[in-house]
Amino acid sequence: MIKKITLTALLVSLIACQTTTQNESELDPSISIDRPKLVVGVVVDQMRYDYLYRYEHLYGKDGLMRLLREGFHFHNTNYPYTPTYTGPGHASIYTGTTPAVHGIIANNWYDKTRSDILYVTQDDSVEGVGGGGKEGRMSPKNMLTTTITDEWRLFTQFRSRSIGIALKDRGAILPAGHTANAAYWYDGGSGKWISSTHYMDTLPEWVQTYNNKKHPEKYMASKWETMLPLEAYEDVATDDDVSYESPYTGMARTTFPYPLPVLYKKLGNNLIKNTPWGNTITFEMAKEAVVHESLGQRGVTDMLTVSFSSPDYLGHQFGPRSVEIADHYLRFDKELGAFLHFLDSVYGKNEYLLFLTADHGAADVVGFSQEHSIPTGLVQKEMETGIRNMLERTYGTDDLLRSAINLQLYLDDALIDALKLNKQDIIEAIIQYCRQLPGVLYAQSVEEYLRGEFREGIRGKNQRGIMGARSGDVIITMQPGYLEMKWSSTGTTHGSGYSYDTRIPWIMFGKGVTAGESFEQVDVIDIAPTISNILRMTNPNGCSGISRLPMMK
Repeated sequence: MIKKITLTALLVSLIACQTTTQNESELDPSISIDRPKLVVGVVVDQMRYDYLYRYEHLYGKDGLMRLLREGFHFHNTNYPYTPTYTGPGHASIYTGTTPAVHGIIANNWYDKTRSDILYVTQDDSVEGVGGGGKEGRMSPKNMLTTTITDEWRLFTQFRSRSIGIALKDRGAILPAGHTANAAYWYDGGSGKWISSTHYMDTLPEWVQTYNNKKHPEKYMASKWETMLPLEAYEDVATDDDVSYESPYTGMARTTFPYPLPVLYKKLGNNLIKNTPWGNTITFEMAKEAVVHESLGQRGVTDMLTVSFSSPDYLGHQFGPRSVEIADHYLRFDKELGAFLHFLDSVYGKNEYLLFLTADHGAADVVGFSQEHSIPTGLVQKEMETGIRNMLERTYGTDDLLRSAINLQLYLDDALIDALKLNKQDIIEAIIQYCRQLPGVLYAQSVEEYLRGEFREGIRGKNQRGIMGARSGDVIITMQPGYLEMKWSSTGTTHGSGYSYDTRIPWIMFGKGVTAGESFEQVDVIDIAPTISNILRMTNPNGCSGISRLPMMK
């Protein structure tokens, strides 16, 4: 009798426990997974954090201001590594880790196995689709880890779709991942969107139809005039006519209005990349993909990655305080608002999830800094020439330096062995020479970084950007404000570990996001695990970021 009573009590207890668990599950929304119909990743190439607020009073209410008003903004988001370039930035956002793990150490690097420069998405085993030549021979194979887009495809047993779109191939390919259904990028020679055989054998009919409409030619048929009267930009930009900006080819000055039809005759379809209308055709392609691929409309969450490359082209040319950049962001803001309205109409408000961030920032133009007595400098070909001259004087040949790229120096191991020289002596000679050059803060061997001797500061960031098999033998770090620009003495660039290059926006918006903000310092590699937590899936396989989802609750 006692055993029967005990057993009965146990069963009642189990049933009660099960009922309680079920009721708690029904009442606790954190246990019920209500995923967004579509995840949209927006990366604005070369968008500094301060662009959100410098032009705030000039923006409309439906674009960036809507994201800030209704979304969750991580104000203090930074890149924890160098170099801050487009390829590493896009890879890090979507893999949740740094170049030391995902392997995308730059946009180009010296490939020791090929004894040649390797482009970040170069893949000679594939062919272009929709366009010939090297512009189409691209894939994500040089990225060594998975992305959130890959992991979601795996989670759904490939039922979900992942599509990447950007003017730049690396901005389309790396975010979309290894398993993507498609990535589309812009071929400036033909004025068409293309892909590669990594994804498909022929372009979908909707892409061909879009290409046949010749949008670049249409958008370059009018002048580029400022959206607002020129005086409206006086408190957010420098004068329109300054000598340290880079004019368009064939023009002597950098002043509005720009005669785009005249420039188009000289520069062809490449011109649109260096205008705000590069964003226009990117937005249009994103909308076409949503409609014709039925993204997020098939009962499973899909992923659309969109990178806007024109801000980078314009930023390099004119700099972050130019009227051109200000006008560009006002136009981008307006188009972003229209894109959000489009997504609302397709999915309904708060039925899709969108995040906006950037792949890096940008430094002030050297000429601007000089004009205002700010320490600055320009590193051009003279540094490499000086190193080679030193090697010639010391060792009888400058061929010991195989390549100098990304402020990294690659030595010729085979020649060093043939001449029976000591490699460490050569490295030390280069380091000592570089340390006395103007603007050089550090010169270190790659071995020092690989031994893990630096954890914090700029050298800690260098360490997280280095992969032994791909990086140079000597790593040079410039002082703040010093820019490596071998190609020009006007305009600007990026790539350093300083705040102007590393601090960027990160805004979460849409499904499951409550309006708010945080000023706690976070890293851009935290985006991927945060998205993974929202979707309740595995992090990318090399992920080292931290989910910030609790901060948004």
